[in-house]
Amino acid sequence: LIVDDNAVNRLLLAKVLAVLAADLREASSGQEAVELWQSWAPDLIWMDLRMPDLDGYAATREIRQRELCQPHTQRTPIIAISAAGTQTSPAAALSAGCDDFIQKPFKRSQIFDCLQQHLALKYLYADSF
Repeated sequence: LIVDDNAVNRLLLAKVLAVLAADLREASSGQEAVELWQSWAPDLIWMDLRMPDLDGYAATREIRQRELCQPHTQRTPIIAISAAGTQTSPAAALSAGCDDFIQKPFKRSQIFDCLQQHLALKYLYADSF
């Protein structure tokens, strides 16, 4: 799930991830992200932190709270993505419940390294039961 209020940013990340032939969906707001997470259960979320209304911090906290209330729900890795020069920090993103942080502009290798790390851990953990 790609979450960003900027359509160009969503398109860029979607193009980078297109080589995976994965089922990608997009959300243009934090509220839409929470709703899509609830109905679709994505394997991973790329979350922009700076959005109007429900920002990425609040959306992440909401998803984490709902995961706690639904014990059968597997924890979804959430990767924070934020532009350089904004008032965001990796520590704030991790404190909100994100699992990792990537700064825009990003390199393709950062996206795939992060994806491999978090999905490999998720599926390794799931296979251990």
